[in-house]
Amino acid sequence: MAQGRSRVRPSARDAGIALFLQVVLGGAHAQASVAQDLPVVRPGESVEGRIADGDPIVETEALRARPSQSTTVGRSFRLAIDQPGLYRVELTSHFFDAYLIVRQGDGTVLVEDDDGLIRKQACAVFEAQAGQDLRVEACALAGERGPFELALRHGEPVRLEPAARQAAALQDARDAVETVERALGPDDWLLGVRLNELGELLVGRADYQGALPLFERSRAILEKTRGPDHPDTTTPMQNMAWVYKLQGRFEQARPLYEQVLAIREQSLGPDHLYVALTLNNLGSLLMAQGDYAGARPLYERALAIRKKALDPTHPDIANSLNNLAALLMADGDLVAARPLLERALAIREQAFGPMHADVARTLSSLGELLRNLGDYAGARSCHERALAIREKLLAPGHPDLGNSLNNVALVLLSRASSPRRARSSSAPSRSRRRPSVRIIPAWRGAWGTWERRSGGWATPAEPCHCASVRSTSSSGSSDPSPTRWRRC
Repeated sequence: MAQGRSRVRPSARDAGIALFLQVVLGGAHAQASVAQDLPVVRPGESVEGRIADGDPIVETEALRARPSQSTTVGRSFRLAIDQPGLYRVELTSHFFDAYLIVRQGDGTVLVEDDDGLIRKQACAVFEAQAGQDLRVEACALAGERGPFELALRHGEPVRLEPAARQAAALQDARDAVETVERALGPDDWLLGVRLNELGELLVGRADYQGALPLFERSRAILEKTRGPDHPDTTTPMQNMAWVYKLQGRFEQARPLYEQVLAIREQSLGPDHLYVALTLNNLGSLLMAQGDYAGARPLYERALAIRKKALDPTHPDIANSLNNLAALLMADGDLVAARPLLERALAIREQAFGPMHADVARTLSSLGELLRNLGDYAGARSCHERALAIREKLLAPGHPDLGNSLNNVALVLLSRASSPRRARSSSAPSRSRRRPSVRIIPAWRGAWGTWERRSGGWATPAEPCHCASVRSTSSSGSSDPSPTRWRRC
């Protein structure tokens, strides 16, 4: 069917009609009549509209459970289901975080979705019968408002491979910056938000040089529109510090982190989750500088805030556990670190599934711990699994791939040079040298990835990173590696 598009103007009479019919005609009849009055979206069509402050407030159990302090508002449409089968509704906008709710005729939620398409775009997939009474609510989260496009399609969306999805997300973020700047001008606060989002995606691709000017411009816009001490302004400030840390510019990162922490404690309170995030990041910076005594109370306070505010299986709990474990490893307390990492891994696997970047990071940390404990089989299993995840998710030249290749090589070297292995083996010396055949490709891959990135080994691109961990063999000597300090 050819796709069509119509423009739907906001209807100010919907609420009044609904109230009149509810009183005069009765609840069920009123609900059906209002549904008939809604704009219609047919399969293969898309409609354009705008969400404004005066639109109806939308509520579901899932929305009430979200931590946002802003109300969610939206526009309602009736879905014209022409035949039985699988359908999807797509809501796209560069002006707000999209949220979709598909309801049955009696108001029961059939399905709802936040970020099921690309980035902040929503996509709700559902089964329907021909002529079934369904309506969809196109919603804007987090107090944002603006124009949108809503489409009804047959079937599921195309499933993109991770690399293609990352490329699509980056292009969508670039389009959002261009669209918002063209519509609202170069100094609007929303442009500052979109520039920051684009910068975060570039950091995820290890493009630090491209990200930093976006964060700087975002900060300038938000300082002008929101004020220098507003919580919104601290987001690009923290991301600037993040990039400085990744580049090894610690002296520039620390005052920014400390300024962000002071602003957030003052404006949001000492137990806010954003305060916990900044505590984690500042602790990570101190870890990178070797200040373990200074980092530990920051990590412990961040973990306490998150345990108080979040479910025990929330991924942010895993971030704090991971970072605290890294500190214990750096301080030589491997036994205390191990259960923290194992708990973090279980949380992340439950939250994200087995093939996620955060799962790979925890596997890398756990692999290093096991290698230092002499459990080379366990260490190799962790590092090879982390490598498989990163090979699937990342571009060939990404520094995290080099880190994983390096980790596998270190395990093979450690195992080959282990005194216990040398004493217990009765095979000839040629057999004992055989692991080097496997080591060479891993080293070549790691070195090639390192050479493609200026500045040496990079840390993982995420706001909460594991700290560097010094690698030592069972004999206490430094392991043979291109760098004296290891990163997960």
